[in-house]
Amino acid sequence: MARYWLIGLVLLVVGGAGVWLRGEYMAHTQELFMQGLAYSGGDGQVAADPKRGFALLLQAAERGHADAMMLVALDYELGGGAPYQSLAEAEKWYRRAAELEQPEAKDKVLQYEGLKNGKI
Repeated sequence: MARYWLIGLVLLVVGGAGVWLRGEYMAHTQELFMQGLAYSGGDGQVAADPKRGFALLLQAAERGHADAMMLVALDYELGGGAPYQSLAEAEKWYRRAAELEQPEAKDKVLQYEGLKNGKI
């Protein structure tokens, strides 16, 4: 019986470490997002550097941050800090953000689908 208790304790500790690591991962992702926002437009504390802002937002987007995905898509669509303008890349990021229920991205996906179907 003590053996099962010990296994349960190990699983609890390991599982708890997993929760902690996920929390740290998401906190770092949010920090990337906030830094990306600051550099994208300049926030009074840092000078605007759209390319650096885009790079930070892209990192956050790749880590699953839906709002970062939306801003990365906008940069690709409008040619902001992205290295090149690409409607295909924009649509990809809008779709990924929409899958995470980002409301503005869902609207953009509908717009892209309308353009493809000749409805807009």
